Amino acid sequence: MLAGLGLGCVSSDRAAPLDTTQPRLVVVIAVDQMIPEQLTRLAPCFEGGLARLMEEGRSYPEAALSYFDTETGPGHATLATGCLPRTHGVVSNSYLDREEGRWAYCVSDHSATALYDTGPASAEELKRKRHRISAKRLRRPSLGEYLARAHPGSRTVAISPKDRAAVTLAGRAPGWALWWDKHGRGFVSSSAWGTRLPDWVGEWNRGDWSAVAGSTWEPLESCAGSDTQTGADERAGEAKLPSGSRVFPHTAPELGDEPGEADWERLSRWIYQSPAADRFVVDMGLAAVAGEDLGSDDVPDLLALSFSACDTVGHACGPYSAEVTDVMLRLDRELGRLFTGLDERVGAGRWVAVLSSDHGVLRLPEHIPGGGAAGRTGSDAHKAMAGSVKAALVNEFGGDFKLKTSGYGLYLNDEQMAAAKAAGVSAELVRAVARDALLEASFATAAWTLDELRTMGAPAPADRSHLAFVLASFIPERSADVLWLPRSGYLHLMKSGTTHGTSHAYDRRIPLIFYGRPFAPGVIDGPADSMDAVPTLLKSLGLEVPDGLDGRVLAPR
Repeated sequence: MLAGLGLGCVSSDRAAPLDTTQPRLVVVIAVDQMIPEQLTRLAPCFEGGLARLMEEGRSYPEAALSYFDTETGPGHATLATGCLPRTHGVVSNSYLDREEGRWAYCVSDHSATALYDTGPASAEELKRKRHRISAKRLRRPSLGEYLARAHPGSRTVAISPKDRAAVTLAGRAPGWALWWDKHGRGFVSSSAWGTRLPDWVGEWNRGDWSAVAGSTWEPLESCAGSDTQTGADERAGEAKLPSGSRVFPHTAPELGDEPGEADWERLSRWIYQSPAADRFVVDMGLAAVAGEDLGSDDVPDLLALSFSACDTVGHACGPYSAEVTDVMLRLDRELGRLFTGLDERVGAGRWVAVLSSDHGVLRLPEHIPGGGAAGRTGSDAHKAMAGSVKAALVNEFGGDFKLKTSGYGLYLNDEQMAAAKAAGVSAELVRAVARDALLEASFATAAWTLDELRTMGAPAPADRSHLAFVLASFIPERSADVLWLPRSGYLHLMKSGTTHGTSHAYDRRIPLIFYGRPFAPGVIDGPADSMDAVPTLLKSLGLEVPDGLDGRVLAPR
């Protein structure tokens, strides 16, 4: 089994006393791909941190995102800034940046340099484009930046297995963004946050995390006898995990006596797609509290942790799988370990927290209850759609149009669009023809051109239509020529596993729980959103809520 590590990194001879003053540490917890049903179906089994949040926190069971492209980058940026993607700028994990004239990863920065234990990345390593990362594409301040503006000296540490999660949570706040290196270097960062990794990071990286090699992930038995709606271990529709298996046990690769780069990479990738990654995030979070003295004085600091295993495992196995159930049970224990460490070092009652998610997910179509419409569209259907769009363009305008698809976006070739314009054909017409042809595909239910969306203003907050969600994700210089919505319950280009990325309710529904002395425990009905976290937390700290946020303050009591 994957054993937890102790709390040695938070032991201190200056334990913080109980007191009634303002919180001095804010903890943001993002659980990637966590649907709210994970809390309700597994509640009888929780006994750690998730149990504490549910019993003592202020929860909003109707919370849901208010935009279209429900992916990791936009979701974490929304949680961190209090803004919609159209405002904070991260419209998708990757997009065509028309201002730069090239495809961009949402946290890429070609001027940044990766930071490892050994120092900045070498020229050879930089050629591989690893970790050239910063928050430069984020257009709005993060929570940590607001704290630093109000309280000079405030520090932020954001940690996740995913770089785009850690970076968007940190923003440009003073401190560190740290993420897991799938090539075997442990946790790394970039020159956007410093010139060398802190000693406490290097100490952890040089520790015994490689002891995971050869270990076996088997399910906990703490939920035996409870009706958790967990599916059978082996089910139709599941994909294989890095162990090569769809069923327990899942065994980590061995390192051998003289491991090479490929061996370290295999082990690191196995960890990335297992509960070990979540355990390591808690290890690092506790090390950050001690190493950076977070929450040690009356200047409030921020610790932002994103847990990825629910997503990396869930993509393969589905949200009701035996594996994801076990991921959640282990996360409950790890959060319990985290909270105990915070109570000991920062002080019970001296820290506040919010738990949410970056997006939801569709159940495996093969196992959606009630026999509703659901299914998968494969590569043949996708090729047919692309062929139909090209044929329509050629029939209408001649030539040979090149297309690119990414997610639920269709991109037209810039050179061909320029040639069409030179021939007197408007770009608006070309996009409209492409949209109409795309809509002939059976798996597309709606589509909008860049030109249509450009003429529309921001949607009203009460507007919950798919068009409103698309507008909330739309930035002309970062959005596709044509955006389209798949049929509800259908997965596009997926033979197995599941995914997210649409404005259907199953992709937008998320948990939202506030915890700490300012928040009266209870379950609050009514609309709420992860973008409400920043204004609500700022208000709870007695700080001014800045203008320009899309989120609103949720009453703490």
